[in-house]
Amino acid sequence: MLKIHGDQHLSKWFILLLFLWALFVGEIFPVWIQTIEGISSDAPGAKESMFASWSMFIPTVIIYTLLSIMFWWLFRKLHWLVVVIIAMVLGTAMEFFLFKPQEINGPNVSEDPLGSLIFFLIIWPILLVTPYWLFRAGRWFRTRFLGMPEMP
Repeated sequence: MLKIHGDQHLSKWFILLLFLWALFVGEIFPVWIQTIEGISSDAPGAKESMFASWSMFIPTVIIYTLLSIMFWWLFRKLHWLVVVIIAMVLGTAMEFFLFKPQEINGPNVSEDPLGSLIFFLIIWPILLVTPYWLFRAGRWFRTRFLGMPEMP
């Protein structure tokens, strides 16, 4: 039987981990890959670095901060599988209705809506559950092998 209760002991440090994870996976890593592949940042559809201007940096930081706090709260209140379903729905809706990504090597909502939908329904849970399980594994290792108490 699936319990709906979340991880009440999930530390506020998880917010920072989730924020940094989202920043790296969503903003820094794609720009690195683009650079390695030799795609110019001026190319049509290329991912622009959030560090290019304040007009991109500030909203990006605000969005990732709010999402990190929201998902920390959800992980504390709901079972992680329920949070994954919420992430799938919310993340896919944001990609289709707000962001409409048209990246060269990424999903293209306009030209391939079905492929993009499948991609987002798979990638959003992976991107959200990976830091959660890493955080839980770190907490388990600290308490089990280092004998350290839970972090507040």
